[in-house]
Amino acid sequence: MPIATDVWEGWIFLNHQKQPEVSLQEFLGDFGTRFAGVSWENTDTSLYFEAHLDANWKVLADAFSETYHIPSIHPATIGKTFASAVNPHSRPLDARFWGPHRQFSTFGNPDYAPPEDAMVEKMAYANRDTGNVLGAAETAGMTEYLDHPAINPKQSKHWALDIAVAFPTLHINLSPGGFWSHRFWPISVNRTRWEAEFHVPKPLTGREKLQQELYITRIAEILLEDVTNTERTQRGIEAGAYDTMQLQDGEVQIRHNLHHVDRWVNARTVREALGI
Repeated sequence: MPIATDVWEGWIFLNHQKQPEVSLQEFLGDFGTRFAGVSWENTDTSLYFEAHLDANWKVLADAFSETYHIPSIHPATIGKTFASAVNPHSRPLDARFWGPHRQFSTFGNPDYAPPEDAMVEKMAYANRDTGNVLGAAETAGMTEYLDHPAINPKQSKHWALDIAVAFPTLHINLSPGGFWSHRFWPISVNRTRWEAEFHVPKPLTGREKLQQELYITRIAEILLEDVTNTERTQRGIEAGAYDTMQLQDGEVQIRHNLHHVDRWVNARTVREALGI
């Protein structure tokens, strides 16, 4: 089947309409303008993860759309890096919206230090600043990227990362030490192909290689904690024990996404869905 394609900032977008009703520029609108010119670092090397999961695509997207779950789902991996006594429930710093697209700034603990018994982590990160444990590169080499006005828009010392979402299924995560993306491909009502790609620099020294190997194992463990929980969530939804669910302010991304999914499902045209 012929598929229309277009490119924004190096990202390739697919459109299943043979003759797209709107251009990619019209579709992205102010979101596309806001993130134009970001210096996408280390795009020639990446860590790629893929899984087919028994969960609706929105359940997968929701799992990466709020951070208050981190202290409970990830207590041993990243719990103390995204929460602290100042913000024990990892409430967001900021949220912004452009039609169906959005940006979400998350809290980070600037005082995090590896536990005393984490000898490998302490050695790997000694004299290296990646911003947080999800960063793959040193912030010293990321000046152009970090100076972009869309990144850490509040200029908060507690900033961990921004989640930039191009509706409906692309999440771009921008952290002090680089960026990564999640892509959610619906297969059926309760099955999704999930892809995650983390862009990393090529290691030039033994220390950098050690830090990167630690980074890879930590990321894999974190992702397993996230995605296995989504299949349990899907089973809970299908059980039908509850017909409603409260979404608090920290879940504003989920609320925004569901609002626009409903709008697109019921719109007669793409222009109507976009409100243009």
